[in-house]
Amino acid sequence: MATDTAPDNVTVTAGESFEQLAQAVDRALEAVEELEEPARGHALALKDAIEAFHRVGLSAIIRTIRKSPDRRQIFEALAEQPEIFALFTLHGLVRSDLGPRVSQVLELVRPYIQSHGGDVTFEGMRGRTVLVRLHGACQGCSMSPETLRETVEQVLRERVPEIDGVESVEPPPSSDAFVSVSELQVIERS
Repeated sequence: MATDTAPDNVTVTAGESFEQLAQAVDRALEAVEELEEPARGHALALKDAIEAFHRVGLSAIIRTIRKSPDRRQIFEALAEQPEIFALFTLHGLVRSDLGPRVSQVLELVRPYIQSHGGDVTFEGMRGRTVLVRLHGACQGCSMSPETLRETVEQVLRERVPEIDGVESVEPPPSSDAFVSVSELQVIERS
């Protein structure tokens, strides 16, 4: 039977991480969905009203930033912060184009990977899965290619939490391994 009060697992305390707060929001919304009418309708109306209120304030902030000559740098700095980007995305104030953000994060992690004798190339997206190509191997260190992939995935998940995962793709076959038909010579037997 549904109740008219929220369960204890929806409590939010000060100092929680962004991920913990997002989970608390999800739990609270699930609890609201369990409420009986009219309580559910009132709670959802309150949620919608708060979101509309925030959207107006955030839109005013964005309009103010757009007037600044440094607007591009300001927006890029804000978009790098997952909490702010998620807030803007929630309110439909920015497009959630993951490709450029993923590419930026890979540029940040590239020096670390290169210091271990490897490299990473962004190959695109398949839905919300990041496709990367890992190059080289860790010369003289204990990091395997799988550890490198896990490192890339960890950094991406921290900076771009909307992704579903990271998949390492194989390089295309080398063109040096193939001989074209025109290069073949027919040997005539006498």
